[in-house]
Amino acid sequence: MYDADTYSALRNARVAMEAALSRRAAIATPPGAVVSALLMQDHVETAWLIGWTAMMTLVALFRIPVASRAMDAAARGAVTTSQHRLVAAGIALSSLGWGIGTAAGLTIDSPTARMIMSVVLVAITAMGIAYVMDRTLLAAFLVPLVIPPVIVMLTGDQPNNLALLGGFLLFLIVFGSFADRYHRWIGDMLRLNIENRRLLARQASDAEHIRHLVAELTATNDRLQRSLIDSEAANDAKSRFLGQVSHELRTPLNAILGYAEIIRDRLFGADEATLRRYSEQAGYIHRSGLLLKALIDDLLDVARIESGRAPVRIAATDLWAAVDDAVTTIRPEADARRQTVTVNADRGLPLVAADPRALAQILNNLLTNAIKFTPDDGHVWISARRIRGEDGQPAVALTIRDDGIGIPAEAIDRVFHPFERGANAVRRNIEGTGLGLSISRGLAEAMGGRLAIEPGRQQGAAVTVTLHIHDRSSMSDDAVMAGR
Repeated sequence: MYDADTYSALRNARVAMEAALSRRAAIATPPGAVVSALLMQDHVETAWLIGWTAMMTLVALFRIPVASRAMDAAARGAVTTSQHRLVAAGIALSSLGWGIGTAAGLTIDSPTARMIMSVVLVAITAMGIAYVMDRTLLAAFLVPLVIPPVIVMLTGDQPNNLALLGGFLLFLIVFGSFADRYHRWIGDMLRLNIENRRLLARQASDAEHIRHLVAELTATNDRLQRSLIDSEAANDAKSRFLGQVSHELRTPLNAILGYAEIIRDRLFGADEATLRRYSEQAGYIHRSGLLLKALIDDLLDVARIESGRAPVRIAATDLWAAVDDAVTTIRPEADARRQTVTVNADRGLPLVAADPRALAQILNNLLTNAIKFTPDDGHVWISARRIRGEDGQPAVALTIRDDGIGIPAEAIDRVFHPFERGANAVRRNIEGTGLGLSISRGLAEAMGGRLAIEPGRQQGAAVTVTLHIHDRSSMSDDAVMAGR
């Protein structure tokens, strides 16, 4: 037993073969009918022969398009029941015509004519039995073809009718038996061919699936490789960070310990002048403690930002005042290096939605970096302008630009990672922990803004902070935003 798909495919294949045979037989029918009519013209009325030949030609004209449509449908695997019936009807009509023609030939008194008609009957029957595999089509072929001559053989008074009938029936039995085996063999070949095509299709599908899996595995492997590289880079960065932090911590700690021991042991005596020196050394201790506190605060800020717990209190903030305070704070350091700090910002800038403390920390980090990475006698510019943010909302973009050593294009993304510092800074032994930009971007994003470095600069660096303009209708002064 075959499954439904195999049975349908076999049926389509058989119909395709038999429709092709039906079309070839239909094409050969008119000339065959003409030849047969010529053989019988001396024995059968001319009018009957003309009518019979015309009928066979009309049947052939019906069979050709019917068989062609069935072949096209079989090629698409979509043979319908009506198409199958039409093919069977065409075969039945043609067989009936040949049956009537051979029956008429068997009524002729000439032994030669009757022998010719018997040969024609056997030849047509043999061709049909040999090539028609579908049982419905075989019945449509045999029954109309055999009945008229059998009736003539049984009822006619020509000699040897019974002998002809016996020989014809014996032929049907013997040749039909061989044809049945042949049909079974053809059916097995068709089934194997169909199963082989399905197997090849499944193999192609499996191969495609395997290619997809290999591509996914390759992509996964690439991701894992990149993750491994990133992990190694992060470990290297943390190792460098530990070295930098240990240096940063050791310097103020050594100062604190050294000056504390001097004061504790009163190494310079206890007179009034020495006590003043002790007071100065206590000031050194205090400043070193402030440095330690600032470093620890930076580390805590990084930890809070990376964990998504960087609370900021959004309020209407005067950006001009924040810039003025930050410039006032860093100006002594800039003056000490003969650097010029120029502010190009309108005092009439609108209030921005920001946390004043976080904004002050961002400005201090960015200005400190600009001063640190700009050589003596260099220049730092601060500018601000109104823009439309990426979300289409009104915003203010504040840009801090310098003419210092700059940031290589390939390092722009990396310097925003905690503990990362640009190659230029490492090469020039510029001190720092590499936390400023990471903290600044995290705080800017926590306030709903963004921080970006302008790429492709030939000299210096330009960092832009974008903050939304404060809208009192949609945001209260004590609104709190947590996280990035």
